[in-house]
Amino acid sequence: MEKKSADPCQKEACAIQQCLQKNDYQEWKCQSVIDALYKCCSECQPGESIVCDGIHKKKEHTKKKEHKKKQHKKKEQKTGKVEKL
Repeated sequence: MEKKSADPCQKEACAIQQCLQKNDYQEWKCQSVIDALYKCCSECQPGESIVCDGIHKKKEHTKKKEHKKKQHKKKEQKTGKVEKL
């Protein structure tokens, strides 16, 4: 039976937990460790890292939201009407 390889960003995820616990869950004190996880996840393909699945989904959602805002703004510029999103 083939042994599954470890999650490529597990080390960074664990480092975040340790840092947060050590610093009374003050995120700003762990920003460099959080940035390291984002960097690791940016180098992984979706589905390659369980740790990064939520980050990839959030990224997709943000892109869709930004695209919708751009389309809305273009429509407002064309029509001159301001509509709520």
